[in-house]
Amino acid sequence: MDPSPATTSARIRAWCSGSNALWVDAAATLPEVPSGPALAGTAVAGIALMLAGCGGSHPKNSATGLSTTSPTTTTTRQSAAAKRCRSDPHQGVHDAYRLKLIDPCATFVGTVVEAAELNRSDGDVTFFVAPDHGYDSMLNGKNRAKGGLHIEIVPMDQPNCEPGQPIRGYPVANLGVCSGANVLFPPLGAHVRVIGPYVYDSWVGWNEIHPAWKVEILAAKGQG
Repeated sequence: MDPSPATTSARIRAWCSGSNALWVDAAATLPEVPSGPALAGTAVAGIALMLAGCGGSHPKNSATGLSTTSPTTTTTRQSAAAKRCRSDPHQGVHDAYRLKLIDPCATFVGTVVEAAELNRSDGDVTFFVAPDHGYDSMLNGKNRAKGGLHIEIVPMDQPNCEPGQPIRGYPVANLGVCSGANVLFPPLGAHVRVIGPYVYDSWVGWNEIHPAWKVEILAAKGQG
């Protein structure tokens, strides 16, 4: 069954910390982003290598907002991300040339500050996450103006596609085959860990995790 570019929903499982474990199931209904030429300048049109280290420092210059991450922080992010790495960081991403690869498999932790939206022009679900302490260096100037790192979940990893079936129904190509990953769409205010390729999007000028291979709901800050 091919995914539809209509409103998308997903089951969200959140872990609430404390002496008792509580699983919360909620349906997240995503507002649609209108398609059309106006999107090109403001939203990404469309969505790691299995290296032993799965990443490294993130050298960047002022033109792209790249910065340097300490070895200790990098090692921590690598171990968290390693089991989610994929061999192709651009799988399921249309027009992949626009994405400058900074780290093929990175981890980012923070709080969702802009609710997830479905982009009808390419099927991506996008949102912004404000960084926790230690992840600020992954933002460039444009990210800071937006309040966080841009995250994109491509159609092939979304919950409403049939594993093994090609992604169709959108006006862009190279969207891949449904992976069955069922990457969840976090609600506004959720504390999350996101794993995927860390890239600079030359079309819009900010840094991203794109595609997000794993989105995990964490305990709220100050809990657990």
